[in-house]
Amino acid sequence: VDNIQLANLLQAYIPSHYRVEEGLLDLELWQQWQDAIPVDLRGSLALQHASLANTAEQPRRIKLDRLESDYHFARDAQEWLLQLDRVRVTPADRASWPPGRVAVRGYSRDNSRWVEAAADNLVVGDLVDLLLIRAPSARLHEALVQLAPQGMLSNLRLQWPLDGQADWAFSTDFKQLAVAPWQHVPGVGNLAGALTATPTQASLHLDAEAVPVSYRQLFRDSLQLDQLQGTLHWTRGPEYWEVRTQRLAADTPDFHSNTRFSIRQADGQPVHLDLISDLFDGDVARVSKYLPTAIMGKKLVHWLDRSLSRGRVEHATALISGPLATFPYHKTRNGTFEVVALTRDTPLDYQQGWPPLEDVSARLEFHENSLDITLLEGRIYNSTIEQARATISSLDPTSPLLMKGRLKGPLEDEIRLLREDALRKEFGHIAEALQVGGNAELKLDFAVPLVDGRGDYRLDGSLFFNNASLSLPDWDLDITQVNGELGISLDALRGSGIRG
Repeated sequence: VDNIQLANLLQAYIPSHYRVEEGLLDLELWQQWQDAIPVDLRGSLALQHASLANTAEQPRRIKLDRLESDYHFARDAQEWLLQLDRVRVTPADRASWPPGRVAVRGYSRDNSRWVEAAADNLVVGDLVDLLLIRAPSARLHEALVQLAPQGMLSNLRLQWPLDGQADWAFSTDFKQLAVAPWQHVPGVGNLAGALTATPTQASLHLDAEAVPVSYRQLFRDSLQLDQLQGTLHWTRGPEYWEVRTQRLAADTPDFHSNTRFSIRQADGQPVHLDLISDLFDGDVARVSKYLPTAIMGKKLVHWLDRSLSRGRVEHATALISGPLATFPYHKTRNGTFEVVALTRDTPLDYQQGWPPLEDVSARLEFHENSLDITLLEGRIYNSTIEQARATISSLDPTSPLLMKGRLKGPLEDEIRLLREDALRKEFGHIAEALQVGGNAELKLDFAVPLVDGRGDYRLDGSLFFNNASLSLPDWDLDITQVNGELGISLDALRGSGIRG
């Protein structure tokens, strides 16, 4: 039979809140009857220019240019089975689905009635559009509209008890799965893996490449994951739910990482996160992409962008334990947030007007709202840093950088320090007049405000001469074998026991 008008044929048989607006059906049907009952039906169908809508004042609709399939329906006293083979779907104004299959089976087992369904090659976006014609709830409708899921499902399996006396079960493989960012959900794309679920537990296995991540609530730019692998487990008990993983591996163009975490909420309690993440072989110049800039001060972000220009992060570990709502816990003191990182060959340009630290190897420790840096090695000019520690006691609001250290090297480096912009006004004329030789040791204890109006500059230094030489050409004065101590502050030099 060709050109059957669906609007007239089906409207009386579908729920009243749906409306078949148009469509033409070509149908081939072969039947086998037994005892006046059809027990076997098979054939093919082709549906063209179909439109299904709801009955709202501003109706949502889904349109198909064409749907075609072979079908086979069989039944006996115990069960029935419907199979659709070589299913081809062509939505209006969209790409056609890959050829797929669908099977639905009904049966009885252990005094329960069941329905099983299986399907291949289902396009998520089109299924969502079909569900949005009449979503079960306004909350689900909003979530689907905002998240805009896309992707492809295959090997889908569903078991559903019709009498509610047993638990349902669901599983599917997926690829190219994507959702848009919405509320606390990050936007992701190109996910691949498998999902299994029951009412009380679920497992999500991920094995994906080239995964974009967008989460403006934390990161200023979209991120790219070269590879994402791991399995997440969800459990729901009578009074709690939990999501956990023992290992989630993420590789980016800039580092490798392994993460394990648990997110849990008990009835009446806030959502609690326990997380440990290890990062390896990172590029310091790219670290700023992964900073949670949305919860950091703008001036601190600018300082980090300028200060960390190159080098390697050999290893870093992040620890979070506490309620998500009060992260990073520096105000509420009800959780722990720590990041410990070991860097190599990293310059630290901490403030304009002061000499940068070069070739630094350091241990960085973020604790809640503070940063502590222990320098393991490095140099200023040609002088070697023997020992140094830098601290920012508050990242937001940003407090001054406090640094204590000791370095050894050519005396010329210490004189060169006096020529830098930060000290030139007070000591530049002395540095220009002096010519020096030999080695020296410099101890420094200073503070540098990172944000204008927050803290004061401070400098307390001691320069120890070690058989050095000093020359004042304008005075025709040369002094050799100079030993002793020269104190340095922002506005004065103080000599102690200097001999030559």
